[in-house]
Amino acid sequence: MSVHLNHFSCRLIMMSLTVALLTSSIIARQSKDRVIRIIPLPNEPLKITVIKVRGVQIEPGKEFQEEDDWLRGLTFSITSVSDKPICFIDVALYFPRAGNNGASSVRDALMFSCKPVNSDTSKPLKPGKSMDMVVTDNDYVAQEALLMRNGYPKTINSLEIGVYEVVFEGEEDTKWVKGQMMRRDPDHPGDWLPMKP
Repeated sequence: MSVHLNHFSCRLIMMSLTVALLTSSIIARQSKDRVIRIIPLPNEPLKITVIKVRGVQIEPGKEFQEEDDWLRGLTFSITSVSDKPICFIDVALYFPRAGNNGASSVRDALMFSCKPVNSDTSKPLKPGKSMDMVVTDNDYVAQEALLMRNGYPKTINSLEIGVYEVVFEGEEDTKWVKGQMMRRDPDHPGDWLPMKP
């Protein structure tokens, strides 16, 4: 028994196959393994406790599947483990380069200040309290431009995050930077010197 397909049926089957192939190609191109790692430092006054991509909590250091714009809306919670109120936070976002071409990784940042410009509503982060930091749409657009200027591919597969700098409320002459307490140089107020433990 032979089956004869009319011209319309053949075209319908071909269109269905084409759509299926295109869809699978797009999914394969966009949904890739991504990974976020936390960089711990000594004596951190803050801890990164929860990381979410598109509202889903991910495990640091473990690969997960996501589309190319996975950094948009990236959210992580930070918790103060200091006994002092915190008035400024700089969390570094490092983008490791694929391969070993000798170029250094680009650093971006998300920041919090209890004294933002034209506002008196933000309050310091109190000991034991947590807050969320989010890559907003504006942050994401600026981040894309930064990476493009530095020769990165459009698809970013990995990110490293860590607490970079912390300033405590009422302590303008000391701060914590990358695992080290620093004090302002009295002879050169724009410079900072390591404090002895």
